Amino acid sequence: MPQIDSFTIGYFKGTLDVGIYNAAIPIAWLIAFFPSLFTRLFFPLVTKEFSKKNLGVVKELSKQVIKWILIVNLPFFLLMMLFPGVFINILFGSEYLGAENSLRFLAIAYLFSSITVIFYNLISMIGKSKLILTNIVAISLLNLILNIFLVPIYGISGAAFATMISQIILSLIFFFQTKYYVSIVPLKRKMWGILFSIIPPTILLIYLKKFIAINLLTLFLQGSLFILFYLFLIFITSSLDKNDIMILETIKKKIIT
Repeated sequence: MPQIDSFTIGYFKGTLDVGIYNAAIPIAWLIAFFPSLFTRLFFPLVTKEFSKKNLGVVKELSKQVIKWILIVNLPFFLLMMLFPGVFINILFGSEYLGAENSLRFLAIAYLFSSITVIFYNLISMIGKSKLILTNIVAISLLNLILNIFLVPIYGISGAAFATMISQIILSLIFFFQTKYYVSIVPLKRKMWGILFSIIPPTILLIYLKKFIAINLLTLFLQGSLFILFYLFLIFITSSLDKNDIMILETIKKKIIT
């Protein structure tokens, strides 16, 4: 979808806007980085258990993977939403600050994409590759149509908004298809604890933002405080269970070996 955005922006607006827009894409993609590692680590195990018809194990593993994706991605997502200009300025320079709103929209898109990768893998696991192709082609066409309508009016923000809407719809399609074909809804009640745990640190960060000038040092300090407060709340709300401890041990063994 970002490639479709860039093509449409280039056609309607020009190469300068394409360059500014492409500063937001790799920053937002950081949200998708961890899920790609996590799926490589755990989905061979999920596929193995599915081949043994251990659907109960497949359901639990899928739920745990989504839970951990949320645990890791939510703080980075909120930091991008609150301080998009800081990320852009640090990595690309002030000339690209026009991509602030685009980064916000793309961050939302990639947050949904990071969860969609689980649904995608579950459908791929049962051999529905044609269905996946149909989904992607249909959503790509939708994204192109939205771009054609939005880019001439709203520029790069319109392109990012088009990708956000397209990705949300794709996520919903994959979610309901996973429920229909695999009979798995990989969501856990304890995910509410994670969502609750992120609220107080976010409020604190918004409050501090009013009084502290944002630069690389203050972003690092505030971000560190934000993440530590968030992790503290995750532990005191008992959002982690024995399966989470097992995952941590697995990650530890993989790193050591």
